[in-house]
This record gives sequence, structure tokens and C-alpha cells, in this order.
Amino acid sequence: MSSLITSCFDATGRHVAYIVQTLDTETLKVQSIGGEESDHTVTVHPFDKKKNPRVKSLLWLSSDTLGVIFRGSNKFILLNILSNEVTSTLKTDQLISSLTVSKSSHGKIYVVDSNSDLLEYQLEADFSGWKLDKSYRLDDVELRTVHRLLDLNERYLFLFSNSVYLFDKKEGKVTDFKNLYVSPINCAVECVSNNSVIVSADNDRFINLISVSEDGKIVIGEQILVAEGPVIEVTHYQIEEFNLELVVALTEGRILEIFNDPFTKRAQSNTSDKKKRRKGPAVQSQRSDCKVELARKGTNESMSIEDITIDPRYLTIVWMEDSSYLAFDRIEWWQHPNDGEYRYRIVRDTKLIKDRPMVNLGQNKDKHGDDRASAKHYKESNAIVSSGDNFRDLETNSENREEEELEDEDFGHLAEKFNIDNKKRSTNGKKGKLQVGSLTVVLSQALKSNDHGLFESVLNNNRDENVIRNTVARLDTTYVLALLDRLSERLGRGKGARNRQIQQQLDTWVKYILIYHGSYLISLPNLAADLNLLSNSLRIRARNLNRLLDLRAKIGLVTDRMEMKRELGKQLVVDRSEEVDGEEENVEYNEEVDDAGLEEDDVDDDDDYGGSNDNEMDVDSNEVYVGGEQGSDDEQYSDVEGDAS
Repeated sequence: MSSLITSCFDATGRHVAYIVQTLDTETLKVQSIGGEESDHTVTVHPFDKKKNPRVKSLLWLSSDTLGVIFRGSNKFILLNILSNEVTSTLKTDQLISSLTVSKSSHGKIYVVDSNSDLLEYQLEADFSGWKLDKSYRLDDVELRTVHRLLDLNERYLFLFSNSVYLFDKKEGKVTDFKNLYVSPINCAVECVSNNSVIVSADNDRFINLISVSEDGKIVIGEQILVAEGPVIEVTHYQIEEFNLELVVALTEGRILEIFNDPFTKRAQSNTSDKKKRRKGPAVQSQRSDCKVELARKGTNESMSIEDITIDPRYLTIVWMEDSSYLAFDRIEWWQHPNDGEYRYRIVRDTKLIKDRPMVNLGQNKDKHGDDRASAKHYKESNAIVSSGDNFRDLETNSENREEEELEDEDFGHLAEKFNIDNKKRSTNGKKGKLQVGSLTVVLSQALKSNDHGLFESVLNNNRDENVIRNTVARLDTTYVLALLDRLSERLGRGKGARNRQIQQQLDTWVKYILIYHGSYLISLPNLAADLNLLSNSLRIRARNLNRLLDLRAKIGLVTDRMEMKRELGKQLVVDRSEEVDGEEENVEYNEEVDDAGLEEDDVDDDDDYGGSNDNEMDVDSNEVYVGGEQGSDDEQYSDVEGDAS
């Protein structure tokens, strides 16, 4: 399924505006298809889903002003594609059902609202506002289903549902209507030469031609174009000077059906008598002359054609590449041979073979590459940055002033300047301060233009917590919600969900956003819906937190018990050593008393020993009594008794 929602060519066919779906954001892109400009002119403008509903259609008001219509809304936004800024937001009292720009009166807009009122507005010269000129009440019940308008001329206006209504501006009412289709009409293309309109409907193969008669009645053409599949879009071009006319229909099969000289009567085969007897004028049908389709080179895989336009020379075919940007091919639809007669060039079935976009990437000689899906390089001449390089009012340390003066060079590309500054710091080995002011400007620019590459460079080159804190503190509150959404996406999936270091870095960003911009987030009316992605990411990361806390408590209990046992063991060893020391201290040893007793006993023993050599005296050290039995109460000496062996 294609990510393209809607597209619209300008009056010259040189620029195309289209809406693509990027994640949950609808992004408007304006791309040039003329010559060498086609590869270097892309304007990107994202629409926040919180502030704006889904885009319904696009409408060119001038060569540089684009109108955006939303589903179920009363707003009509005017965008200047040169400055990529919303110039004005126009509102009606009721929801807008359909809107068209008048071709006969400059700056006049016709609106059909949900209250079945046809409103005529006049835009101011600078498109800064509009005023209501006239209001018409559409009383018919069926007119409430009108979803498309076309300003035919100064008097008549076509209103389309599944039927066609003719509104007379002079009389201020619907003067005629015709039932054409069962399904709603999806395309209405004006044929300027004959003042008629080509129409087609959803789920229908028939293409009709309608016009207005002199008496103000709708006339259905005698020619009906029949395609092989249901028609999605029709485009038309006529060169009266060369007698050439071409109608191209884009069908649901995403192929083109070519009708050369479509509204010229051709010879028919003989009909039966039954057909001749039919009442009413005969209507002639015409099938397509040939078909054009796209295929991928190598695999022959069919490719979807998304849009078409015709100019005086070329048929331009549009298709999506990488679901992010449009690619173009131009085919000459007429030729002028040497015989002097102008002829149609596309007369047989054609299959256009296209290479994959990766094949042509090597041809890019740009030093920094070429991202065709982004708004190109951020040059100071076209970047939407009012200021950011003036650091005179910032407070900087005197030690870093010389370094900042060296780094304050005139770089055209903000991302290039940011990367080169980081390379200088890493090669010099100095831990100088990052310039927070320029970093905030780069981050704001990345969020505003939805540039994923520039946003990744800001995240990957910033790991200092102080720099992150100061950057978030300086960030404007209008970008806070977008920044939280981007961080939540990286926390929930990708490298941020697997790499612990990246998770810690993203957590730091989220922490300081909640600290510095928490009061702004609380003031949002739909805070729960806005932070749903962040809460889901954090809930997924914390789903095992309770079990981990239980496991941590159990491990802590086991380690505490082991530590307690270890301490008890050490205490037991200390107590035992103290008991041994205490037992030794309880034994009293009196050296003077023992020496006196031993000298007296030694004299007696020497005498006995000298008288008899057969007797030996053994003294048992275990039989020593302190304060025990005494030989004499008067002497108070210790007695040493020994047994002779």
C-alpha cells in the first residue's frame, strides 16, 4: 500500500504538492519536476496530528501559495512554499465539505459547508485573510452530499455528488441537474476550448463529457469513454492549432489508458434493427487506444502510477520511491515528422522499465550525500532560522572564547557545522564546552522539518549530561511534545531498546524534559494520549521490575545471613582466644617463695643423694600445690613431694 495520501499539480505542471504518511505524522512535500530543478527543490512541512485533522485535499491558489483542506474541519490553511511558512489560517462557521478557487475572478473562493450553504469569499491581496461576500442556501436534500466544486465561468458553477448540479450565480440557485453515476464523482476536469467538463466516478469505468447549453441546461456528450478498469483520475489537454487532443485515465490497476482524439465521432459497425428502433439519441462509446504501465528492471515487477499531468509537449508520469518521495518520467505524446503532419506518438501498449533508486545513488558527487526525502541542505539562504549564530549575549568562560572564535565560521549546512565542531574537539583532545545555543537551533530545525538524519546527529554527538540539560532548558515548548515522541520511538524499538548505553542517554533527555517542561506538559488537555507512546515504552521496560526487586531482596537476605555467619565465626574465635588467656592468668606464680623453698629442699636432697646412689628423685610437675599442705605452720613454705622410682 502506498504512503501517498493525495497530490496536486500546479497550473504550469512544473511543481507537485503531495502528502505522505510518516509514522503517525502527515508530511506535506512540494517538489519540482522541471529539468534539473527536480532533484534539488523539495519543501517539507509536517502537520501535527494533535493540532490538525487528516488532510483531505490540496489546492494551488498561485505559483507560490498552496491551500490545505482537512477532513472534518472548518480550517483552510494557506502555505507559502518559498518560505515554508503558514501565511494564514482561514475559518468558516461550519465544517468545510468542498472548496474551489474561481478561475474567472481573482482571489474568489467558493465553499460548501456542512449546513448546505454555498459561501462566496474574497481573499485579501496578501492572502492574510478573507471576507464573506455572498451566501446561498441549498435547499435540496441531495445537495448535502456535494463534495466537489468547479467554477465553469462567470455565471455557472458545477456542484458534484453522484449527480451534477448547475448553479446559476445570477439567479442564486440551482437551475438544472443530471443523474450520471451511482457512486460519487471523483474527478472533474475542465476542457477550456469547448467550455465543457470531463467527469468520472468511483468504481466506474465510464468517462462522460458534460457542457452547458445556451438556455442554461446541462448537456451530456454523445461520446462516452470506456476504460478497462475503474477510473481514479482523468487528465486532458488539447492543442487546437495542431488539431490534437488527448485524454489519459488512471485506473485502479495503476496503469494508464490513452484516448487519442477522444471526442471525435468514428465509424461504427452496422447495428441490428432492434438497436435502430431504440428511442432517444444514440451514444457512442470509445475504448482506449493503448495502455502505459511501469515495471521494475530485472524483476519485471509492476509499479504503481500515482499521478499524471499533461503539458503542451509531455505526458508526465509520477510514482513513489522508497515510500518517501516522488519520481517522474516524461513522454512525448505527439510528434512532427518530416511530412509536416502532426501525429500522436503513443499509439501502442508501452511498458516503461525503471531502475531501483539505489542504482543512481553512486552518481551523486556531493561530499555529504543527497537525501532526496528531506528538505535538502540547510543553507542559510533558505533555512527557516531567524537567529542562532549570534552568541554575543551568551555567557561564556574566558578560557573558551578563543576556541569559540576559531569555530565561529560561516558554514552553510547546520548539520555539517555541528559534525565538524565535534571532530575538532575529538582531534584536539580538549574537553571544551559544546555551544548550547547552536545545538538548540539545530535540534529545533530537525524537529520542525522532520529531518531524521539531523535529529540522529544531535543525539549521537551529545553524551554530556550538562549539555543535554542546558539544551533542553533552552528548547522552545512547541517542540517538546515532538521531541518526546521521537525519544519514545527510540526507547521502544531499535538500538535504544537493546543498547544499555543508548538507553541511559535517552533517559537523560526524557528526565530533563520532564524537569524543565513538566508544567507545560501538565497544561495539555490530552496529556494521556500525547504521552501514550512514552508510557508504553516505559511500561515495557519496567514489566520485570517487581520480580527483579523480589530477587534483589532475596539475594540481599542471603548475603546478610552469610555476612552474619562470618562475623559470628570471627567473634567465636576471639572469645576462645580470650578464654585461653584468662586461664593462664588464673595461675599465680610467686618466684621468691618458690626459690626459698627449693633452696631448702635442695640441701636435704643433696645429702640423701650423696649417701645413696641407688635412689633417684623424680619431681612431678603436675603435683605442685600453691598454698597446699605445709610441713610447719610457722614456716609457711610450700612443700614439694616426690616419689622415688
